[in-house]
Order: sequence, then structure tokens, then C-alpha cells
Amino acid sequence: MKAQHQTKQMLSTPEVAARLGVGYTTACRIMRTLRCVDVAPPGSKYKTLRVSEYTLSSYIRQKTMEPDLLLPYEMKLKVLNKPT
Repeated sequence: MKAQHQTKQMLSTPEVAARLGVGYTTACRIMRTLRCVDVAPPGSKYKTLRVSEYTLSSYIRQKTMEPDLLLPYEMKLKVLNKPT
């Protein structure tokens, strides 16, 4: 039996910015590091990037860290060396 593929939406830069909670410029920078599509017409001065929901979800999963990894090194030492 063949796997059924659902149609995935392509996200624009403002949509990526909203989902990540970052500005437009930061979203552009992130999108250029991902597999994306430039839908601008040939010869266009600017790029019109789109990224799939799957690609963005994969990026978010890769960037997700465990809570203890987010603490600065000095704070980890204080927590670990805390007298009981």
C-alpha cells in the first residue's frame, strides 16, 4: 500500500517570522539557511522565498534544547555545587 502524502503549505517570510517570534530580517536570514524556493519572477531584483511547513518544523526540532542546556555555565556550577 502506498503512503498518502498530504499537501504541505509553503510559508512566506512574514509567516515564518510570526511562527518563530522573530523579525522579518531574521526570518529571511534563517530561511536562506534552509531548503527553500524562490518564487520571484525571473530577473526580479528581490528574492521571494518560501519554505515548507515540514522544513520549518524540522528546523525548530533541531534547535530545540533541553532546559538545563539553556543555563549559562556559571549558573550550572552554582546549581550543581549548591549545599544541601
